[in-house]
Amino acid sequence: DNSWRCNYPNPLTKEQVARGERWSEDEEIMFDAQWSDPHVGLGSQPSPRGKVAVSFGEDITHRFLDEAGLVLCIRSHRVPKSGHGYEFEHGNRLLTLFSASNYGGVLHNRGAVGVIRRSSAAGIHAVDSAIGCYHSGGSSSSSSSSSS
Repeated sequence: DNSWRCNYPNPLTKEQVARGERWSEDEEIMFDAQWSDPHVGLGSQPSPRGKVAVSFGEDITHRFLDEAGLVLCIRSHRVPKSGHGYEFEHGNRLLTLFSASNYGGVLHNRGAVGVIRRSSAAGIHAVDSAIGCYHSGGSSSSSSSSSS
């Protein structure tokens, strides 16, 4: 079964909606998972990415994690505003990881990868070897290192 290999759904046209066509629940979940971004505040609101996407607030993140029995949500698909390859939001329970450095050749951002350890701490190491960061649910810190 190759059904998982489909692309995310494209927004329905006005004609499709007029004919009564709708996305399946799986298509809605896939689209929202790929295109939704966090916002500062509560609830959901229209996304600046377009009329079919939504932005979600801290309450939605916390409710999802609590109901699922999780402590952290790791997402991607948006260059962190900080320009680093990662960004913690929503009370440090939402981590945006963006692995592409210098995205599009114009953003001059760093990329990052996440390392999950059994202790439930998220370890972050920036692609730029001069900067390193480790985060374990408290405040993050960075330190310079030199290579010999």
